[in-house]
Amino acid sequence: MDARAARLGTGSFRNLTPGALRRAGEPRAPHAGIFAGRGAGDGLNGRSIAVAVYRDGAPRLTRIFLDGTAPVPLVAEYSIDPVWSPDGRFLIYSGADVGTTFPLRAVANDGRPYQIPPLILTRGARHVVFQPDAAAIVILRGDIGHKSLWRVDLRTGAQQQLTDFAGIPDIGDFDLAGDGAAVVFDRVQETSHIALIERGG
Repeated sequence: MDARAARLGTGSFRNLTPGALRRAGEPRAPHAGIFAGRGAGDGLNGRSIAVAVYRDGAPRLTRIFLDGTAPVPLVAEYSIDPVWSPDGRFLIYSGADVGTTFPLRAVANDGRPYQIPPLILTRGARHVVFQPDAAAIVILRGDIGHKSLWRVDLRTGAQQQLTDFAGIPDIGDFDLAGDGAAVVFDRVQETSHIALIERGG
């Protein structure tokens, strides 16, 4: 697996290392650990986290308070992969798989349903990143074996393709720079070599 960066809207790609990313001030490569615990913290001054807790045989998002206060259920249905908006007003989560697809839904900070445009994604595209202004998200959209980055306006539902990853198979995790202008992503590329070994004698 390797990490690459793309300047959105330019089609320019380059290979990156975690050290180069830190020096450049860009988001770290996904395999460097940037996604550990991503999106769990909320906007309540870091006093709680949102995690999927198994209740009644299914994972359901629950707020866990760091001061020992009793946990509070956030979502009553199947829900995983929470990602809080930058302003902490709501989070987006993944619903249950239906065949090879799953829905994206949202819930407000206080547990009430939060309206976002209907979004159905394919397996392998569960990662969601908010743009800095929280008015839009960036998602992976496409077939199971080939996806590109798309921007979704959460107010209008308008979608805009940001990249064309043709020829770059198996895009995995990704992250945006602080200004939303560049993206770092990983990819898995399998190669094999055949060698002939001649037996002596």
